Amino acid sequence: FITSNPHDEVRISSYTKGAADFFDRMLRKEELVARMEARIKDYRQSSLVIKLGNLDVQMNKLECYLNQQKMDLTLIEFKILVALASHFPQSLSKDQLLAIIWGKDVVTSNNLNSHFYNLRLKLSDWSYEIENHRTNGYGLSLKDS
Repeated sequence: FITSNPHDEVRISSYTKGAADFFDRMLRKEELVARMEARIKDYRQSSLVIKLGNLDVQMNKLECYLNQQKMDLTLIEFKILVALASHFPQSLSKDQLLAIIWGKDVVTSNNLNSHFYNLRLKLSDWSYEIENHRTNGYGLSLKDS
């Protein structure tokens, strides 16, 4: 929120209604830029890594680590893994996955199946597993110990 009202009640009310930050109209340009850059940095850092069990996915580097060892994934396998991990614990339908991975390009579901097969082999030591839910599509679940 940006305001010229200096009263605390207005600020408190704004925060309770969902404000993330509060700026005075007298705010200098340099401070505004610095505050915005700090917010962007925080957001980027929080959304760039997905941790799930013994797996770390580093979105900005397009890298995946299993038991702290870098994995050799194809771009499609990486996209599948990111889609499933970022939607966990929800499942994704085949159509949703096809749209996320390939967009409007036309591919067969058999293509998706072959990538799942290879990805499952590469993730055999992961504490989670990729499941095929016949009615709900694909999802992740914790492996039985």
